[in-house]
Amino acid sequence: RAQRRQHERERMLSASRRKPSEEFLDFLAHCAERGDTQALTELRRQRLPTPAEQKEGLSPFDARTPAADVFATPTSDFLMRGIRYRVDSRGHVSYLDDTKNRLFTDTGRAVDFAQRDRATRELGLRLAVEKFGPRLALYGSDTYKAEMAAIAAQAGLRVTFVELSVQQHYEKARFARFLDRK
Repeated sequence: RAQRRQHERERMLSASRRKPSEEFLDFLAHCAERGDTQALTELRRQRLPTPAEQKEGLSPFDARTPAADVFATPTSDFLMRGIRYRVDSRGHVSYLDDTKNRLFTDTGRAVDFAQRDRATRELGLRLAVEKFGPRLALYGSDTYKAEMAAIAAQAGLRVTFVELSVQQHYEKARFARFLDRK
């Protein structure tokens, strides 16, 4: 019994040692996870910069685009597929499948992929187009960029890629899709 009290006291002391700013970020993350777009915007405004990791993903053609901070609420297309989302204290929105595996993450300025399957990448592309508009920049390996261009063309998405080689690959894939439909 005394041990339980001591444990509870230590837990309360450690909780009270947190900075008010950290508690506020947790509060904003909690609100954003429930769909509060203003909380997500404020959370992203206040987050500390983190070192950039080189991943595979999408970003708007111009990262200063005002739409880059917009929270793309999961549409019925996402919800029908069993996609859920979770917001962390940095304002990153991770999209999860029905087994809670992370598919991709919306960091505010980019969409980073955790899964490599075609369906996940197509969903991430659709989110990026909805959020950033049709002009997209891809980052990652050349193979990844070619795959994303092909997926965009096969899905019938109207996008423009920044890199000329990726855009050419996209146009070829769109033309091949057009010929297959005839």
